[in-house]
Amino acid sequence: MVKPFPSIPRPPSLPPRHPTLPGRLLPIHPPNILPALPALPSPTRESSFGDSYVLSTHIVPACQLRTTHYVPLPVIPDEETKDERKARVELTTHELFELKGLQERGELEIVGSEKVLWSVLNRYVYKDAGRRRGKGLTLFMAHANGMHKETFEPMLHRLLSQTDSPICIDEIWSIDSVQHGDSGLLNAANLGFLFDWVDNTRDILNFLLHYLPEVVASEPLPVHLPRVSPVEIEARGYYGFRNRSLVVLGHSYGGCSLTLAAYNCPKLFSALVLVDPVIMPVEYDRSQRLRQYAMGALARRDTWSSREEAYRLLGASAFFGSWNPEVLKTYVEHALAFDHTGKVRLKCTGVQEATVFSESRRLSESFTALEGLDTSIKLHWIVPPPSEGIIENAEVAADCVWRRSANASNTVIDAGHLLVQEAFRETGKLPASWIIRSR
Repeated sequence: MVKPFPSIPRPPSLPPRHPTLPGRLLPIHPPNILPALPALPSPTRESSFGDSYVLSTHIVPACQLRTTHYVPLPVIPDEETKDERKARVELTTHELFELKGLQERGELEIVGSEKVLWSVLNRYVYKDAGRRRGKGLTLFMAHANGMHKETFEPMLHRLLSQTDSPICIDEIWSIDSVQHGDSGLLNAANLGFLFDWVDNTRDILNFLLHYLPEVVASEPLPVHLPRVSPVEIEARGYYGFRNRSLVVLGHSYGGCSLTLAAYNCPKLFSALVLVDPVIMPVEYDRSQRLRQYAMGALARRDTWSSREEAYRLLGASAFFGSWNPEVLKTYVEHALAFDHTGKVRLKCTGVQEATVFSESRRLSESFTALEGLDTSIKLHWIVPPPSEGIIENAEVAADCVWRRSANASNTVIDAGHLLVQEAFRETGKLPASWIIRSR
């Protein structure tokens, strides 16, 4: 007999909170005038799911304007002593959080950057997609900070290969945030030292509203996806998708981004799966922890002589050593790219990872958004035990997972915050019947 997963019980009552209301999104539009269309920054490859799914990679322009203005990146010396590196990391962290604090308090001039950025997505389409009657099931995924769109592939393989509760998802999309993965490679020259998480939300909605094809079909799509018609865009905003049931899954930073997306455009979504998202009430202060994360990102090694060396050294580290080896192999293959010297380097730089860690306002706004989330959207949390998760407080964790109590459930998996990386088999064993009921 298979032992069922536990869950966080619903508390008798939820404490009242002082809400930080989600701010209004800037218009969700891609740029009207595009520069030369970029080529894919990484080689194409076969799907890892055998004969059932076909993998392709696609590019769409990200939103314009950006919510923040452009701030030049700090200069990192080619060579520095250990003491000089430590001093630089501390100073850069201080400057980053000072800058972000000014932006979050509204003390910076509101002049959004007009630089054109790109979003890169993987598409995994079922070979017989579009042949069944009714709405096909589409899964969209958003990764955690420092990760990449391929990080879900081991988990997806587990989800799609279940024999006890088989599931057929017609189409799967996974996006690289603008400073991560292949998006980070395309945008490297235009990324600044200031980032607002709500732009990840806007980039996701931009794809779903403007570029996700109207119908699910197994035929190949062009690398640069065309915009859907203006009539279709307007209809999606009011009525949702006519030919799709959309289930979205977000891990950590990606979960926060998708929560705000579902709050702002509820008609698009059938179900929301949150994997230990960075969502918490404003009273729960994690500022010191965020600074530690940012300093760690700025200080981390980002270059290796080869992928083999990267795999060996990362696997021996305290952070990456807890990952499943299969996921670490995926990370080394897809989160790193060759540089001009022939070495391999992280696609998401330490500076860009730190800019994402500096966010605080959107964490509490997404907590408030839960209460206003349309109850027709099924909500499921996949979380570690509270002491091992992003919250680290059992009462606050229960408050989060039950803040939107209608049409909601949760599953606890014995792992840490990086569930997708540490326990992909268990995370992928999320009951398929729950996803099927979300159609």
